Amino acid sequence: MADHTNIRTVRIVGATRSTETPLGATMSVSFYAAQHDSDIAGWSIKCACLTVATGIIAETSSGTEAMLPTRTPICGDQLCATESGWVTPVLTLESPVVNLSNTNARFVLDNLGLGAVEELFGGLPAEQFLGRVLTALAVAPTDEGVPAHDTDGVLVEEPMEALLEAIVAAPTNAAPVPDAAARWIECGRRPGYLQDVVERLHEVAQWAIDHGRDVLWD
Repeated sequence: MADHTNIRTVRIVGATRSTETPLGATMSVSFYAAQHDSDIAGWSIKCACLTVATGIIAETSSGTEAMLPTRTPICGDQLCATESGWVTPVLTLESPVVNLSNTNARFVLDNLGLGAVEELFGGLPAEQFLGRVLTALAVAPTDEGVPAHDTDGVLVEEPMEALLEAIVAAPTNAAPVPDAAARWIECGRRPGYLQDVVERLHEVAQWAIDHGRDVLWD
């Protein structure tokens, strides 16, 4: 089953998808091992939805950024036909990355004993981060999850897959709709989510230890 827990809020406006808040535009936090300059082989451009890339086209990010107006690849998605692409590094080695919505990242950081800092960015030596991960795996209670609900507290009975498919299929050129006419849905958190995420963070921490890196999140 698809995991929609990274999508914190979906804005439902009848059968239209507002151009103000395209799907995927919600903020998120990534946990990853710090990069070294030697990790980057070159720079590439990806389309707006990050599914199509050019491959290495320049040695520097600034040089690649200068090519954005003429070299952005188009995958066929409506969003990518109107949006600029992204300059991204091409790495010499792949490392695990865990990406969470802001809400879920705060929940996970709280369970790692790192919730006292208001900002959702930071870093630790990998050994210290691994220690917190192992502690959370040992003592954190089983995550019972949070059901999807709208901002009035009404539970969402429709399957999330059906809601998201309707949003993706809806036109993106519709006129903006006032927030008062929209239904805001908090997608919730599936049962067992915390344990699953902490297991994935264990992979990030171990990779960072093996390669002499800190663990960062932002």
